[in-house]
Amino acid sequence: MISLKLSSQVQNPLEGTGSIQGQLNLTHFLFEKGIDWSQVTLLGSLDLQNLSSALLDAFYKDVSLSVILGPIFSSKLKFQSAQDKQNFSIKWISPNLNIDSAFVMDSTNLQLQGTNNQISWMLTPESYKILDQTITRSKGLSFKSDELREIGLISSKKKKENRSSNPPEPKSPLRPQAPPSPFGINEPSTFLISLSKLSLPLLPQPEVHGLSSRIPKIMFDLSKLQLAVTGRNTKLSFFDKSSKETIQLSNLSFALNKTADKGPLSVSLDSGILTMSGSPSAPESVKMDRFL
Repeated sequence: MISLKLSSQVQNPLEGTGSIQGQLNLTHFLFEKGIDWSQVTLLGSLDLQNLSSALLDAFYKDVSLSVILGPIFSSKLKFQSAQDKQNFSIKWISPNLNIDSAFVMDSTNLQLQGTNNQISWMLTPESYKILDQTITRSKGLSFKSDELREIGLISSKKKKENRSSNPPEPKSPLRPQAPPSPFGINEPSTFLISLSKLSLPLLPQPEVHGLSSRIPKIMFDLSKLQLAVTGRNTKLSFFDKSSKETIQLSNLSFALNKTADKGPLSVSLDSGILTMSGSPSAPESVKMDRFL
């Protein structure tokens, strides 16, 4: 057996000191004929405590994750990987997002373990703006790569212009961005989500087994998706940016169900609605049930 350990203290600019602790054990890889990494069993854990979310922003610069998740986070990740099955669990704690879930994966499916997996997510005015910008704009990574490519082309053109008197070619227009959402929110709102079933199909792996073949490759075939989700929100208020009219959803509840392979996806939504434009109007309610 090989055992590796990691322990480190991290200075948190907001709230004292954070810590990183990890452990990894490797077994079942030594045989009479030598080392066979394809049969190794991995057992590991990673414990992150009181870390600044700015660390996540440093790794993923296209979206401000610190605004979405909150300034501080803690997380515990545990996993066990064998040749025919992988198990992993994650517990995430932050001011805006809390997750406690576990998954099991074999050669065909990635499945949620247990029937009471809870997610708590607080949507704030600041995080709504970030999500709005992310969803409505053009693809960030592609857009940035296009900009870098264009900068390179312009630079090479300028070098050629220094050697030639030919007029510069017209600059190609940047990719247009979608308009922002016409709505905004002005107060935090918390969604409580319960996952009782989640099964995602995986793409077949090559016959040559190795550690890389254990990395899941999800098959984006919605017909094979199995899902059972319920959620609720006591109050969600958003406003129209042009008319300044406020719409308040109260006692919002929703559910998504697809419990059979190639079966229908059922969607249900129930909420009270209050529209306020200067003087409040009488509350209304909406209820929707659909099969897709």
